[in-house]
Amino acid sequence: MKNLICKLILLGFIFTSFDAFSQSVTNVYGTVLEKDSNLPVIGANVILAGTPLGTITDIDGKYQIAVPKNKKILTVKYTGFMDKSNIVNHSKD
Repeated sequence: MKNLICKLILLGFIFTSFDAFSQSVTNVYGTVLEKDSNLPVIGANVILAGTPLGTITDIDGKYQIAVPKNKKILTVKYTGFMDKSNIVNHSKD
C-alpha cells in the first residue's frame, strides 16, 4: 500500500512539472521551403540554438517545436544548404 501511495505522489509531481513546463514555452509551428523552387524541404533539422532540443520537418516541410521562454534562436540545417537561423517571438500576439 505504501508503494502505491508513493507512486501516486510521484505521478502528481510529474503532472505538476509538465504543467509548469508548458507555461514557460512557446509552441512554434513552421514550414521549411527551398528558396528558389518554393518546394518543401523534407527531413530538415530544426534545432534550438544552445540546446540538444530539435525536430525534423515532415513530408510537407512542416515542423513543430516547444521553445523555452529563455531561448530565442531556431536554426534550420539541411545537407547541401546553408544554415538559416531565425529569432523566436515569444509574444502572445
